[in-house]
Amino acid sequence: MESFISKSYLKFNVKGGILSPGALRDIIEVANNFRIDSLYLGERQNIYLRTFITSKELLRFRKNFEALDFEINRDEHPNIISSYVAEEIFTSSHNWLSEGIYKDVLDGFDYKPRLKINIVDNTQGLVPLFTGNLNFISSQQPNFWYLYVQHSSLQGIQCWPELVYTEDIPLLAKALEVELVVNKTLGEDLGQLKKILYANIKLNAIPIKEELTLPRLRFPMYEGMNKQGEYYWLGIYRRSNDFSVEFLEKVADLCMQTKIGSLYITPFKSLLIKGIKEEDRFKWEKLLGKYGINIRHSIAELNWKTPDLDDHALRLKNEWARELDSLDVRTFGLTFVIKSKQVETAASVMIEKKYEVNLFGWIKLLPRYTISYVPDFNPNRQEFKVFVSKRPGFMVSDDLQYLCKKYYDQLAQDQESTVVIEKIEAEGQLVQEKKIYACQECFTVYDESVGDSTQQIVQGTLFSDLPKEWHCPVCEASKESFRQKKKEGAKVLA
Repeated sequence: MESFISKSYLKFNVKGGILSPGALRDIIEVANNFRIDSLYLGERQNIYLRTFITSKELLRFRKNFEALDFEINRDEHPNIISSYVAEEIFTSSHNWLSEGIYKDVLDGFDYKPRLKINIVDNTQGLVPLFTGNLNFISSQQPNFWYLYVQHSSLQGIQCWPELVYTEDIPLLAKALEVELVVNKTLGEDLGQLKKILYANIKLNAIPIKEELTLPRLRFPMYEGMNKQGEYYWLGIYRRSNDFSVEFLEKVADLCMQTKIGSLYITPFKSLLIKGIKEEDRFKWEKLLGKYGINIRHSIAELNWKTPDLDDHALRLKNEWARELDSLDVRTFGLTFVIKSKQVETAASVMIEKKYEVNLFGWIKLLPRYTISYVPDFNPNRQEFKVFVSKRPGFMVSDDLQYLCKKYYDQLAQDQESTVVIEKIEAEGQLVQEKKIYACQECFTVYDESVGDSTQQIVQGTLFSDLPKEWHCPVCEASKESFRQKKKEGAKVLA
């Protein structure tokens, strides 16, 4: 018999992390029906309702919310995640990737996937690239994507032999799921799988001419009220990962009132609202104030990830983040994860809880932790190396402090060897000397050929001609904090 005391949960998939105010109101209505006062956001851009009502009782009311994509106490159909949330905020300029392309791809999925699917821009650092089974990553070729496949039937993560056309993403994803999940094709490499699939489907693919490369990405400052061109965007993070249903109802109402068509869920379990007009900014500030919503948390806690609905991991995160903050440890640029489940997550540093067992073989003593890190601290690599093991909890913050220092020492060495001027040549003649500068606080780049639209700096403005009051558009550091450097790319999965 199912216990009334044990918690149940409803998981709502929000395709691509894009949530309309109307859909949010529908989920809020479900919460109100079950007298639930908080919603929780998930790492795969989904939403959870937690309740003491049993799953059997929840099933009795399923007709009340059948229009929504939901599961009860299960995760058989993972949410499709996308980097649309980062578009125009945390991405480099594209000449082809746009809102319409994201929506075309997401609308093309006419089935509920059982594989984890990521649809991501390779120039942003907010949404992880390789945490799915099928990872579609934008290429430099307009409307074509790399596909990296990660599945238990394959050895490691493998790159699909061709670039995939935008409109073919849902078709290829469905065909791959049939082979890998339904038919359980084993021991095949992607070349063999391609032959099997192409016997039944036809794709508009093109050859891969160059390997996927990724720029060095800055940590995304995803919180606060921020200017973006003529508009503002608002990022809301909650230390406890929960959002008041009453507050979210007012958020949905204000979105409708100010004609904002979408809200966005980030993998850091925060909410992001784009397109806030200057005349509406005070309304949002007033709403935040009314509900006591803080939008200026320390970086020491913003760059952490914890498993969904894991209260113990959340307590550990808050404890260690406070310790790092009290020690004035700089953590900007790093991402930490507390891993308690066998799920793929992107981070620079990983902490896993291990127990030591006494001689009787069953009594658990104080927990011990293994701390691992990615040698170059690139969270997209997921190639962890053990740093320390069997560490008691009170020593973890000291170990993290050491890794932070190691990261900045390594970063400084990398920068010293690459600070040069990039020259653009055409037909053998020097036509332009293009200089770019990096903020030493957050590594945001100022490119003279691009300018800075957030502060009305036009393309082609020399760094030396920037006004004295110009500042970093991300961390607001002064102009003096910038140093000249060269754009560079770092290969991933080479």
